[in-house]
Amino acid sequence: MPRALDRRIAPIVWAIAALAVLGALALSPEPDPLVAVRDPQAAREVIALMQAGEHATYVAEYAFTRADAAGHRFTATQYEARAPSGVLTRDGTTLSIDWKGQGFDCVVADSKAGCLARAVANGLPESEVLRVAVNAGIYDVTRGADSTIAGEVARCFVIRAHQLNKQLPNDFGAETDACFDAQGVPLRIRRYTDQLNEREAVRVDRRVDATTLRPLLAGFDQTAPHVGQ
Repeated sequence: MPRALDRRIAPIVWAIAALAVLGALALSPEPDPLVAVRDPQAAREVIALMQAGEHATYVAEYAFTRADAAGHRFTATQYEARAPSGVLTRDGTTLSIDWKGQGFDCVVADSKAGCLARAVANGLPESEVLRVAVNAGIYDVTRGADSTIAGEVARCFVIRAHQLNKQLPNDFGAETDACFDAQGVPLRIRRYTDQLNEREAVRVDRRVDATTLRPLLAGFDQTAPHVGQ
Protein backbone atom coordinates (compact mmCIF):
# COMPACT_ATOMS: atom_id res chain seq x y z
CA MET A 1 0.00 0.00 0.00
CA PRO A 2 1.50 3.43 -0.88
CA ARG A 3 2.66 5.33 2.20
CA ALA A 4 0.44 8.37 1.48
CA LEU A 5 -2.66 6.17 1.24
CA ASP A 6 -1.64 4.38 4.43
CA ARG A 7 -1.48 7.71 6.31
CA ARG A 8 -4.94 8.66 5.08
CA ILE A 9 -6.45 5.34 6.12
CA ALA A 10 -4.79 5.21 9.58
CA PRO A 11 -7.17 7.68 11.33
CA ILE A 12 -10.20 5.85 9.91
CA VAL A 13 -8.86 2.50 11.13
CA TRP A 14 -8.25 4.01 14.59
CA ALA A 15 -11.82 5.32 14.75
CA ILE A 16 -13.28 1.93 13.79
CA ALA A 17 -11.01 0.19 16.31
CA ALA A 18 -12.06 2.58 19.09
CA LEU A 19 -15.75 1.87 18.46
CA ALA A 20 -15.04 -1.87 18.39
CA VAL A 21 -13.26 -1.68 21.76
CA LEU A 22 -16.15 0.28 23.25
CA GLY A 23 -18.63 -2.31 21.99
CA ALA A 24 -16.62 -5.21 23.36
CA LEU A 25 -16.27 -3.59 26.78
CA ALA A 26 -19.99 -2.87 26.95
CA LEU A 27 -20.94 -6.48 26.18
CA SER A 28 -18.61 -8.08 28.74
CA PRO A 29 -20.63 -9.91 31.44
CA GLU A 30 -18.07 -9.47 34.25
CA PRO A 31 -19.42 -8.11 37.57
CA ASP A 32 -19.14 -4.48 38.64
CA PRO A 33 -16.44 -4.19 41.35
CA LEU A 34 -16.46 -0.39 41.02
CA VAL A 35 -20.00 0.97 41.07
CA ALA A 36 -19.88 4.74 40.75
CA VAL A 37 -22.71 7.21 41.11
CA ARG A 38 -23.99 8.16 37.69
CA ASP A 39 -25.21 11.67 36.99
CA PRO A 40 -26.77 11.81 33.50
CA GLN A 41 -27.03 15.59 33.65
CA ALA A 42 -23.33 15.91 34.47
CA ALA A 43 -22.53 13.61 31.54
CA ARG A 44 -24.56 15.76 29.17
CA GLU A 45 -22.89 18.92 30.49
CA VAL A 46 -19.31 17.68 30.13
CA ILE A 47 -19.92 16.26 26.65
CA ALA A 48 -21.49 19.57 25.55
CA LEU A 49 -18.53 21.52 26.96
CA MET A 50 -16.05 19.22 25.24
CA GLN A 51 -17.89 19.63 21.94
CA ALA A 52 -17.85 23.42 22.36
CA GLY A 53 -14.13 23.37 23.15
CA GLU A 54 -13.39 21.35 20.05
CA HIS A 55 -14.78 24.27 18.02
CA ALA A 56 -13.53 27.13 20.20
CA THR A 57 -10.86 29.69 19.29
CA TYR A 58 -8.01 30.03 21.79
CA VAL A 59 -4.33 29.65 22.58
CA ALA A 60 -3.60 28.05 25.94
CA GLU A 61 -0.35 27.48 27.82
CA TYR A 62 -0.31 24.52 30.20
CA ALA A 63 1.92 23.27 32.99
CA PHE A 64 2.23 19.51 32.43
CA THR A 65 3.17 17.01 35.15
CA ARG A 66 3.64 13.25 34.98
CA ALA A 67 4.10 11.28 38.21
CA ASP A 68 4.39 7.55 38.81
CA ALA A 69 3.93 5.34 41.87
CA ALA A 70 7.66 5.40 42.56
CA GLY A 71 7.58 9.16 43.06
CA HIS A 72 9.29 10.09 39.81
CA ARG A 73 8.04 13.37 38.34
CA PHE A 74 8.43 14.95 34.93
CA THR A 75 7.32 18.50 34.18
CA ALA A 76 7.03 20.43 30.93
CA THR A 77 5.29 23.33 29.27
CA GLN A 78 2.66 22.53 26.67
CA TYR A 79 0.66 24.73 24.30
CA GLU A 80 -2.54 24.17 22.39
CA ALA A 81 -4.20 26.43 19.83
CA ARG A 82 -7.57 25.94 18.17
CA ALA A 83 -9.22 28.03 15.49
CA PRO A 84 -11.42 27.51 12.42
CA SER A 85 -8.16 26.98 10.50
CA GLY A 86 -7.14 23.97 12.59
CA VAL A 87 -5.26 22.77 15.67
CA LEU A 88 -1.67 23.24 16.85
CA THR A 89 -0.11 21.42 19.81
CA ARG A 90 3.37 22.03 21.22
CA ASP A 91 5.13 19.80 23.75
CA GLY A 92 8.71 20.83 24.40
CA THR A 93 10.64 20.47 21.15
CA THR A 94 7.81 18.84 19.18
CA LEU A 95 5.03 20.58 17.29
CA SER A 96 1.96 18.99 15.70
CA ILE A 97 0.24 20.99 12.95
CA ASP A 98 -3.21 20.39 11.45
CA TRP A 99 -3.82 23.71 9.73
CA LYS A 100 -5.77 24.74 6.63
CA GLY A 101 -6.03 21.18 5.40
CA GLN A 102 -2.35 20.35 5.86
CA GLY A 103 -0.70 18.17 8.50
CA PHE A 104 2.91 18.25 9.74
CA ASP A 105 4.91 16.73 12.58
CA CYS A 106 7.81 18.98 13.54
CA VAL A 107 10.75 18.63 15.90
CA VAL A 108 13.76 20.68 16.97
CA ALA A 109 17.00 18.67 16.95
CA ASP A 110 20.49 20.13 17.35
CA SER A 111 18.92 23.60 17.40
CA LYS A 112 17.43 23.04 13.96
CA ALA A 113 13.71 22.60 13.26
CA GLY A 114 12.32 20.21 10.66
CA CYS A 115 8.84 19.10 9.66
CA LEU A 116 7.47 16.02 7.93
CA ALA A 117 4.17 16.20 6.06
CA ARG A 118 1.41 13.77 6.99
CA ALA A 119 -2.32 13.36 6.53
CA VAL A 120 -4.48 15.71 8.59
CA ALA A 121 -5.64 13.97 11.78
CA ASN A 122 -9.20 12.76 11.32
CA GLY A 123 -10.01 10.49 14.26
CA LEU A 124 -13.05 10.55 16.53
CA PRO A 125 -13.34 13.72 18.63
CA GLU A 126 -12.76 13.02 22.31
CA SER A 127 -16.29 14.23 23.08
CA GLU A 128 -17.71 11.54 20.80
CA VAL A 129 -15.55 8.82 22.40
CA LEU A 130 -16.89 9.86 25.82
CA ARG A 131 -20.49 10.03 24.60
CA VAL A 132 -20.33 6.45 23.31
CA ALA A 133 -18.49 5.24 26.44
CA VAL A 134 -21.10 6.80 28.75
CA ASN A 135 -24.03 5.49 26.72
CA ALA A 136 -22.47 2.02 26.82
CA GLY A 137 -22.12 2.19 30.61
CA ILE A 138 -18.32 1.98 30.49
CA TYR A 139 -17.76 5.37 32.13
CA ASP A 140 -19.72 7.31 34.73
CA VAL A 141 -19.72 11.08 35.08
CA THR A 142 -20.35 13.17 38.21
CA ARG A 143 -19.83 16.84 39.01
CA GLY A 144 -16.63 17.80 40.75
CA ALA A 145 -15.82 20.83 42.86
CA ASP A 146 -15.62 23.90 40.65
CA SER A 147 -12.50 26.06 40.77
CA THR A 148 -10.73 29.10 39.37
CA ILE A 149 -7.88 28.24 36.99
CA ALA A 150 -5.73 30.74 35.07
CA GLY A 151 -8.16 33.43 36.18
CA GLU A 152 -11.10 31.60 34.62
CA VAL A 153 -14.15 30.09 36.35
CA ALA A 154 -13.82 26.35 35.82
CA ARG A 155 -16.67 23.81 35.80
CA CYS A 156 -15.25 20.47 36.88
CA PHE A 157 -16.30 16.85 36.36
CA VAL A 158 -15.15 13.37 37.36
CA ILE A 159 -15.12 10.78 34.57
CA ARG A 160 -14.61 7.34 36.12
CA ALA A 161 -14.44 3.84 34.67
CA HIS A 162 -17.48 1.86 35.85
CA GLN A 163 -15.23 -1.19 36.23
CA LEU A 164 -11.50 -0.99 36.83
CA ASN A 165 -10.80 -3.79 34.34
CA LYS A 166 -12.73 -1.99 31.60
CA GLN A 167 -11.17 1.32 30.76
CA LEU A 168 -9.72 3.25 27.85
CA PRO A 169 -6.17 3.94 29.09
CA ASN A 170 -5.27 6.23 26.20
CA ASP A 171 -8.42 8.32 26.56
CA PHE A 172 -9.79 8.51 30.13
CA GLY A 173 -7.92 5.81 32.09
CA ALA A 174 -9.33 4.65 35.42
CA GLU A 175 -10.41 8.21 36.14
CA THR A 176 -10.14 11.63 34.52
CA ASP A 177 -10.84 14.83 36.39
CA ALA A 178 -11.64 17.54 33.85
CA CYS A 179 -12.33 21.26 34.22
CA PHE A 180 -13.51 23.62 31.47
CA ASP A 181 -14.43 27.26 31.12
CA ALA A 182 -17.84 28.34 29.80
CA GLN A 183 -16.63 28.05 26.18
CA GLY A 184 -15.33 24.51 26.70
CA VAL A 185 -11.64 25.40 26.81
CA PRO A 186 -9.92 22.68 28.87
CA LEU A 187 -8.38 24.33 31.93
CA ARG A 188 -7.27 21.25 33.87
CA ILE A 189 -7.15 17.57 32.90
CA ARG A 190 -5.95 14.92 35.36
CA ARG A 191 -5.83 11.38 34.04
CA TYR A 192 -5.12 8.43 36.33
CA THR A 193 -3.82 5.15 34.88
CA ASP A 194 -0.73 3.46 36.30
CA GLN A 195 0.55 7.02 36.61
CA LEU A 196 -0.85 10.53 36.87
CA ASN A 197 -0.80 12.83 33.85
CA GLU A 198 -1.96 16.35 34.57
CA ARG A 199 -2.01 19.57 32.60
CA GLU A 200 -3.29 22.82 34.04
CA ALA A 201 -3.72 26.08 32.17
CA VAL A 202 -1.56 29.00 33.25
CA ARG A 203 -2.68 31.35 30.47
CA VAL A 204 -5.56 31.43 27.97
CA ASP A 205 -5.81 33.88 25.05
CA ARG A 206 -9.04 34.16 23.08
CA ARG A 207 -7.28 35.38 19.93
CA VAL A 208 -5.24 33.21 17.58
CA ASP A 209 -2.82 35.44 15.69
CA ALA A 210 0.90 36.00 15.20
CA THR A 211 1.26 37.55 18.66
CA THR A 212 -0.55 34.90 20.70
CA LEU A 213 1.07 32.08 18.70
CA ARG A 214 4.62 33.37 19.15
CA PRO A 215 5.48 31.23 22.23
CA LEU A 216 3.91 28.14 20.65
CA LEU A 217 5.86 28.55 17.39
CA ALA A 218 9.17 29.64 18.94
CA GLY A 219 11.97 27.79 17.14
CA PHE A 220 9.69 26.84 14.28
CA ASP A 221 9.34 30.34 12.81
CA GLN A 222 11.08 29.49 9.55
CA THR A 223 9.77 25.94 9.29
CA ALA A 224 6.10 26.91 9.69
CA PRO A 225 6.05 30.63 8.77
CA HIS A 226 2.46 30.74 7.51
CA VAL A 227 0.78 29.03 10.45
CA GLY A 228 -1.52 31.40 12.28
CA GLN A 229 -2.13 33.63 9.27
